[in-house]
Amino acid sequence: MEEFYNHETFLLFLGGICSVLLAVVIIFGKQEYKRALKRDELKLEAKEKNQSATAEDIEAKLNDSYEFRRIDFFEKLTQWGLQPLFIISFINLFSKPNVYELLLTFVLMLFTISHELWSSIQFSKKKAYQILLLSSWVVLFMLISYRTNHLQKQVMQQSTEQTKEK
Repeated sequence: MEEFYNHETFLLFLGGICSVLLAVVIIFGKQEYKRALKRDELKLEAKEKNQSATAEDIEAKLNDSYEFRRIDFFEKLTQWGLQPLFIISFINLFSKPNVYELLLTFVLMLFTISHELWSSIQFSKKKAYQILLLSSWVVLFMLISYRTNHLQKQVMQQSTEQTKEK
């Protein structure tokens, strides 16, 4: 299992995860702030009209409008979660890529285009799609870690062979 973990790769992926989380937390916070302002506005409006508006009525009005609907955090994570993964895999190509890595990055690029144009809108709420994205992160992490560890072993072997020759 040690072959599938590399600390530098972990830090690279941790940066990607943090970038996704930061973006989604900001979007979530801004949406909740907008909802709170609109909620206060609806309460004031109901009070001015001498109507009794329950919290459920106000929440229903907010959720009925697209602009003020409540955001599903995991749906947003799924929608935003593929771009950093593609960037990480693309960056990985700069250090001695092989045919399989080029093919994997090309497939990931096609998946990213499909995700951005169509599938994130259609499937981001579905658990199976969320699991597919999460498993993509895990599998790519393990592959890049394995490759990085393998390259580091090759460099170490070459350096020990060079020192033996001297």
